[in-house]
Amino acid sequence: MKKMVKASVLFLALLFFAASCGGSNYMAPSTAQIATSADMATIIFYRSTKYGGGIKSAIFDVTEPEMKFAGSLISRSKIAIQVPAGQYTFMVKGENDDFAQATVEAGHTYYMAVMVYPGVMKARFALNPVTKEEFSAPSFEKFDICKLYEKTPAADAWF
Repeated sequence: MKKMVKASVLFLALLFFAASCGGSNYMAPSTAQIATSADMATIIFYRSTKYGGGIKSAIFDVTEPEMKFAGSLISRSKIAIQVPAGQYTFMVKGENDDFAQATVEAGHTYYMAVMVYPGVMKARFALNPVTKEEFSAPSFEKFDICKLYEKTPAADAWF
């Protein structure tokens, strides 16, 4: 009986942590224009589907030993980060962890779709780099319905 109670408490604590990742105090709608500078690369993470809408997908840059919180997405949202040219590893966190590597050049914009799948307790996510061919396809119109968000100062303090 004690093991069951301990397991239940641990499960509830994990649910609380997962629900609080990238909460509403950490992301806010942005009115900024997405621009790429000559000395930086821009990576836009977007989640165009309404599926699993209330479940946040937290995105991290795990390239360095010190992980960085990039932001979190809800349905039909996007975030843009700027990074120096180089090789990066990103992680999206939901019921699972999924990783994607990217080699980026300064002055270019890159797109990473966050795909949503059913999970056992909450949604599962996958990072899907968008190719030039996919970017030109009519299906990429879904990108325009995504609202831009940015991290609040509370996001970095929380992380």
